[in-house]
Amino acid sequence: MHDLRDTVYGIRRNLHEIPWCLELDATARKVRRLRQQADDMAAAAVARTGQAAAHLVARGLSVHDVGSLLGISPQRISQLTAKAG
Repeated sequence: MHDLRDTVYGIRRNLHEIPWCLELDATARKVRRLRQQADDMAAAAVARTGQAAAHLVARGLSVHDVGSLLGISPQRISQLTAKAG
């Protein structure tokens, strides 16, 4: 049975026979890899921001001061420290 997957696979297979498509495919793979790295780094930044906010607030800094240090709003600091507590 011929379905959409067969059509997509056929198109992708035939495109790989065209030289400029090889470069396009390599570029697309690189973009996907970079986007995954960016997603991973963003998740790490969120986690580390929460840890830093909790640590600084526990040391007696105000949410306003912590927000200024970390470059985010005092409201976000309050949210992050409420989750940590």
